[in-house]
Amino acid sequence: KLLNFAAMEKKHLALVAGVTVATGLAAWALSRRSQLPASKGLPIAKSTKSRVPPPPVESTIKVSAASTPEELAKAVEGITKQHGHRLQHILDVVEIISGNWERAPAAAELALAGLSLLLGGALKHSMDDDRETFADLAVKTASGAPPATRAAAIDVLLQLYKDRRRSGIPAPRDVLAFTAEGVKDRNVDVLQRACRCVFFMAADVSNREVLRSLGVVEAIMSALRDEGGLAAAQHEHGRQDAAQETGVTGVALECCAALRTFVDKSKQQIIDGGGVGLVISAMQRHGRVAELQSRGLALLAALPVTAEQACALANTAKKFPRHSGVLRAACEVLCDVTRSDPGSKDLLRDSGFEVSKLACASGDRGARDWGMKLERALKV
Repeated sequence: KLLNFAAMEKKHLALVAGVTVATGLAAWALSRRSQLPASKGLPIAKSTKSRVPPPPVESTIKVSAASTPEELAKAVEGITKQHGHRLQHILDVVEIISGNWERAPAAAELALAGLSLLLGGALKHSMDDDRETFADLAVKTASGAPPATRAAAIDVLLQLYKDRRRSGIPAPRDVLAFTAEGVKDRNVDVLQRACRCVFFMAADVSNREVLRSLGVVEAIMSALRDEGGLAAAQHEHGRQDAAQETGVTGVALECCAALRTFVDKSKQQIIDGGGVGLVISAMQRHGRVAELQSRGLALLAALPVTAEQACALANTAKKFPRHSGVLRAACEVLCDVTRSDPGSKDLLRDSGFEVSKLACASGDRGARDWGMKLERALKV
């Protein structure tokens, strides 16, 4: 008992000694801190959560008509989606340039790129009232400018007229004309963005008719027809092989999506221009890109396809067993072919059943419905 008591007393004394040392060290630190000059003292913060965030840093450069191009570019560089307080800087720079991009080409590109970021971030829910003002600003600033500035301007238009619900937003004619010129451009970056912008703009009936009258349908088909020329042009401008291939693939993808919106009244024009063959060729050149296969098949579902072409498309769709968009569109194409040409069922039966089986096993309800429709069409 005495030994146990001694051991417990020893632990108690050690604990008391530890507490005493810690208290002494804390007291010494506080006394040492009080002896430091006031300028060297550190503020005490109980928690980082209680600190008030610093106010946004405004640009120290005040631009004017006498500002140099470097000063104008510095005033609008480094803008992110959260920098809504820097919108005035963009407006000031654009007003000074006033459509003459040659005065400060770098500033024009940076201003439009910053505006695009703000419209997708801080100004996303407050741009409805100023949509036409921002669109007019982008068009005037980038008219006749280099490709990078025009691409930035189309990014602004894309943010202004992008509507995920596909209900469409009416646009002024000069904005539609600027976008149509982008579809006719030979620069891959401008062309890809312009086709994506057309896809959203054409959801509005009035926009679609204006774009149709501006020759957008023929321009899109020309871009698909001359895809090799676009790749060569990119190579001449020093684009690396990977970036070149990605850009040309993006052009084909956006062309298929944009062309689908004009099938309602331009179907015969697309057929006469060899649209079916152009789309199938683009799908074959980029056979590993699932999204391109999906959009290409969605376009072909609205166009006449032969049984041989449908069989080849079905074999391609089987390579994407987990992509419901590809399977759904492939089933739709095969159903249309069997409906228009009942004699093609023997040719399509094997590959068609495989595609319908994959679609029925998909987690997408639309793909399952089209898979069951195809299965019933092939059994009849």
